Amino acid sequence: EIAMIGTIVEEIKHLPTDTKAIELSRVLNELKESGYPQVMVFTQFTDTMDYLRDQLVGAGNSVMCFSGRGGEVRNTDGTWTSITRDEVKRRFKEGRAEILVCTDAAAEGLNFQFCGALVNYDMPWNPMRVEQRIGRIDRLGQRFSDIRIVNLHYEDTVEADVYRALRSRISI
Repeated sequence: EIAMIGTIVEEIKHLPTDTKAIELSRVLNELKESGYPQVMVFTQFTDTMDYLRDQLVGAGNSVMCFSGRGGEVRNTDGTWTSITRDEVKRRFKEGRAEILVCTDAAAEGLNFQFCGALVNYDMPWNPMRVEQRIGRIDRLGQRFSDIRIVNLHYEDTVEADVYRALRSRISI
């Protein structure tokens, strides 16, 4: 069984980049070209956050993270170091990262009215969680006259159905 698991893990390493991650990169480039130098990207799971941060760093982006583990920044040797919640807020405000990839642990108590764009990579089932995420940037003192919210989902999936239900429910 151990050998079989090892084989499966090796096969997984050869899978192509996820199409949603490719679309995320395209969206991030479009946002940057449209005048949004910093973007928050929300995921449901820490494993997804870890996958995305590696993909985004590999594409040459400056990335920070925040999850239930706390804040994380990348060292020059490629490892990640923990930082405090306040340090994440300070560094992101100073522009020391273009992208803040986070889980819903960042959906409360971290206010980023200096950031004008947010991407929901994974859509939560609860519309209030979507509103909490958006509330990180859509608040008093927002410096952008128009904020951009991008919701990614695969067509013909439960995720797309949830997105459509949420969209009609919160009247976006």
